[in-house]
Amino acid sequence: MLSFAGCLRSARLDARVEQIDAALVEAESLGAMRCAPRELASAQSQLEFGRLEREQGDVTRAFAHLDAADENVRAAKLLSAPERCGGSREGAAASTSPHSPAVPTSRAAPVARTVGIGDHPDAKR
Repeated sequence: MLSFAGCLRSARLDARVEQIDAALVEAESLGAMRCAPRELASAQSQLEFGRLEREQGDVTRAFAHLDAADENVRAAKLLSAPERCGGSREGAAASTSPHSPAVPTSRAAPVARTVGIGDHPDAKR
């Protein structure tokens, strides 16, 4: 029975990797490289960390990395939406002049942030 539960969890993990990978492709097509490069890079690296943890057999850590990847890819897609970013990658590239900023000036804070134990506001010093 334990083996069956492990197979189900592994199948869920594989499906999650595929879902995030597809979301990354969509974010890139929206222009996330230009409009949300930090979030896109974080999502890509967290996805790779998740894959590595999966290969090493640590499913719990793999899911934690995939959660971070999912948060960041959602943020990248939000920041790359046409109403925020100026349209699709092709349309936005054609409409930018040399005098306009390449990255929107109003940016949301990054979604995922690493907090060390001593950095937490409730940590006793």
